Amino acid sequence: MGVGGNAEGQHEASERGPGGDNFLLGHPPSWTIVGRTPFDNPVSIDQDLEAAVAMTTSGMRDPRIDLVLSGHVHLHEMRDFGATTLTRRPPQLTVGASGTALDQKTRQDSAMIGRPVDGVPVGHLVTVQEFGYAVLRGTGTTWNLRFLNQFGTLAPSTNCDLVGAQFPNCV
Repeated sequence: MGVGGNAEGQHEASERGPGGDNFLLGHPPSWTIVGRTPFDNPVSIDQDLEAAVAMTTSGMRDPRIDLVLSGHVHLHEMRDFGATTLTRRPPQLTVGASGTALDQKTRQDSAMIGRPVDGVPVGHLVTVQEFGYAVLRGTGTTWNLRFLNQFGTLAPSTNCDLVGAQFPNCV
């Protein structure tokens, strides 16, 4: 598992062993969508971190990172960037659906699909504005992600398998 404290450190992911996966764990999310522009494009939370990643030698996160896990924003958001050929970007899971108050969601997830976040179009997006927690578990061949509310009930559209760099079939 590769973990870095800054943009350049995120390029120091551990070498993947046979069947291994690299997850980047951090507090502030890079691409969590916190609003939208007047033209309905997504606004992400941390343009400074995006700029820092862009200034690294490769101009992107280490390609060995399979999933970015973060918190900070008080909601649950799972997004990937589809099968883009522009630049490989790992999917990001933001799990912050706790605390004293949840952050506001001022957009429809479906309206953000195909819209650029830091220049790369959103492929899939599921946001839950409800107190709860996520469960990430290995299934033997991939990873399954579920979001359960504070009562332990599965939230709609949050039972998802990670397929490559996408969450394509959430139910």
